[in-house]
Amino acid sequence: MTLHALPPKGRRIGFVSTRFSGTDDVSLETQKWAEVLEGMGHACYYFGGSSDRPAERSRVVPEALFTHTDVAGSTWRPSPSALALPR
Repeated sequence: MTLHALPPKGRRIGFVSTRFSGTDDVSLETQKWAEVLEGMGHACYYFGGSSDRPAERSRVVPEALFTHTDVAGSTWRPSPSALALPR
């Protein structure tokens, strides 16, 4: 992967998710953030199990996709307290 030249104040920003493709909430929200950040002179990169983002800015690892057999068969679940909203 070649890192692209940036303006003097630009940063390389990475997004990590199981998938960056289609019209699910995470993909759409990430796209909004990427447009804003790139408009500010930053470069955005993506790491996930699936991606429809530019190949030169994406790293696809099949095991990161939530439907991968190593992940989908996992018995790990977050604790209820981790999911509770603060009051």
